[in-house]
Amino acid sequence: MQFHFQDSLESTGVILLRIGGDDAAEEAKTTGSNDLFRARLDQIINMKHELVLLAGKIDWDWIDGEIAPLYSENGRPGIETRFIIGLLLLKQIYGLSDEGVCERWVHGKRPAWTAVVVN
Repeated sequence: MQFHFQDSLESTGVILLRIGGDDAAEEAKTTGSNDLFRARLDQIINMKHELVLLAGKIDWDWIDGEIAPLYSENGRPGIETRFIIGLLLLKQIYGLSDEGVCERWVHGKRPAWTAVVVN
């Protein structure tokens, strides 16, 4: 899958995503652990929502493998790849600015967004 984007600095680029088959969708399902104080994601959101289905089809492990060499072993740990790529996808899908996608993530969180951005 290919996404074209334009960032706030007016540069353009292309994001290539490898979409997996049923295996990727199976990996995206929750483990079902019963944490006393937290509800499972599949109990909170509509698992048939288009963003949830998209997140289940993306091969996140492949993306991690492609981007991992760009991270340094020194210094502070980097931000998770899925979080950054997920926000970039949501930014592109909804036509938001950098500030707009951050604002919606922090203050106006939509439950289906969590499926894209968080493991």
